[in-house]
Amino acid sequence: MVQVLAQLPRNLLEGIATLDRKIAEAAEVHPDFFIFQSLPGAGAALAPRLLAALGSQRDRYGSAAEVQKYSGLTPVTEKSGKKKWVHFRCEQIALDC
Repeated sequence: MVQVLAQLPRNLLEGIATLDRKIAEAAEVHPDFFIFQSLPGAGAALAPRLLAALGSQRDRYGSAAEVQKYSGLTPVTEKSGKKKWVHFRCEQIALDC
């Protein structure tokens, strides 16, 4: 039983590596991938995630502000009594906040 359990993480890592390769292959042939790949800090892991999260329907968002609202990057101001604070909402689309 211990030998079987010890093989599980190895099998999972192999499966994850296979999926990573397939995601990279699919992203590289997408016509809009160059946009996401050119973003500062968007490496091999983040660029495909951004493409999946935002999609390639360019008419989906009318402005950069709409993308910010969707992704949770727009600051939210809250007030209660005499106190006021600003924070960022995390919508957890496909990106980690």
